[in-house]
Amino acid sequence: MLNKKKQYKYPKNWFKNNIIAVPGGITGNCSACIFRGMNDYCNKMVCSYLDEGTDNMASVYWVAAETHANIAIWP
Repeated sequence: MLNKKKQYKYPKNWFKNNIIAVPGGITGNCSACIFRGMNDYCNKMVCSYLDEGTDNMASVYWVAAETHANIAIWP
């Protein structure tokens, strides 16, 4: 079997350059997340983490780098 390189429609760093994780405290802010209502994405995204240096849980929600009134404007 040949070892083929995977072809991406977008550059590998597209997500890093276009999506921002916003700290959301303990409860998060699902209503502000651009992935709300998209179960395929929500089930794969890890939005909670253990705050560094403490035992507190924290969370993030995702927004587009280019936004207006919390609506994603994709390039």
